[in-house]
Amino acid sequence: MNKYLVLLILAFAADAVFAQAPQKMSYQGVIRNTSNELITNSAVGIKVSVLQGSANGNAVFVETHVTTSNMNGLVTLEIGTGNNVSGVFANINWGNGPFFVKTETDPNGGSNYSITGIQQLLSVPYALYAANSGSGAIGPPGPQGPQGIPGTQGLPGQAGATGPTGPPGLDGVAGAQGPAGQQGAQGEPGPVGPQGMQGPPGEVGPMGPQGLSGNDGIQGPTGLQGEQGPPGPTGADGSPGVPGEAGPPGPPGLDGVQGPEGPMGPPGLDGGSALAFVTGTTDVAISANSGWALLPQMSLSFTPTQPVVNVLFSASGTYSGTVVAGQYAIFRLVVNGTTVNGRGSVSSVGEKDGGDYHNGWNAGISIPVTVNQDVVNTIEVQWTFSSDFSNFLHNNVASQDYTHRSLIIR
Repeated sequence: MNKYLVLLILAFAADAVFAQAPQKMSYQGVIRNTSNELITNSAVGIKVSVLQGSANGNAVFVETHVTTSNMNGLVTLEIGTGNNVSGVFANINWGNGPFFVKTETDPNGGSNYSITGIQQLLSVPYALYAANSGSGAIGPPGPQGPQGIPGTQGLPGQAGATGPTGPPGLDGVAGAQGPAGQQGAQGEPGPVGPQGMQGPPGEVGPMGPQGLSGNDGIQGPTGLQGEQGPPGPTGADGSPGVPGEAGPPGPPGLDGVQGPEGPMGPPGLDGGSALAFVTGTTDVAISANSGWALLPQMSLSFTPTQPVVNVLFSASGTYSGTVVAGQYAIFRLVVNGTTVNGRGSVSSVGEKDGGDYHNGWNAGISIPVTVNQDVVNTIEVQWTFSSDFSNFLHNNVASQDYTHRSLIIR
């Protein structure tokens, strides 16, 4: 099944005014995948064959192209300008058809052509046909075709230039009387007439505006002092001042009398309130070449109610066998499968006695440990020898005995 689909578009063009037609045809194709999605901005390999006679006819021209689709999945090329495989495009006798265009496409830009399309050329470009038709006699003109449908009315043209002025027209009917004109200028004054008789006195006019203020008079003598008025209300308190510097310390006071003895306090917590604990007293031993191993009985499973617990481990024992001075057992804590402490403290090296070391040993670990709250957790103690096992005087013979040991979680 093909992974891509190709929509083929052939476009042919020839310009009749050229003395010689261009030997090429335009081709366009749209590349889509099986989900009908465009294959955009990708290299595409295309093989073009011109078939004569039928869709399975002889290939008279074959060429290849490598082009790139655009953002719309469209590829564009010119048939006749690619990498020639066989045939000559200019020698195709377009009058001896029909002709078909076969395209083979590799949407990955190579030559693994997985898409094939064949399309008949229903009309051959006139210029290409004329270039191969020879110089035959021109046939008679064909009959005139029917008149086409009238086209739509064009847009109005621009206004023409103004024509010459015509002859004066006849006088029109007299119009209505116009409005009165503006008043004329005032004439010159006439001569003064005789003085008339005096009229009666007029009414008293209103009071005039107040006059300007006069200058201040001389100050009079001071009057007698009046009686003291009642006291006013108390004013609000002012803001506190800046504190002064502290004075020097005073001498120590005398000791006070000893007070009576207080009541007895409440009882302390029970020492056995650990979350979990385990002890071991059986003899156990680890050989020189065994590596890290669980210290028997030193494993606890518990459910804490807080995210951090305190882990206390202690052990004591003796060597048995022949060992080298400075070698000793070491311990580590493993919480929920993860090592959280690489070594416990060890003391008392021991003295050599006839080639053997029999002195006692003590070891201990006391650290806080982060755990998973409100679910079951597992803590165990592992142990091993401290140095290279090949350094033992008697390899696979020396061992470490531990009789007393305990593991407490609080």
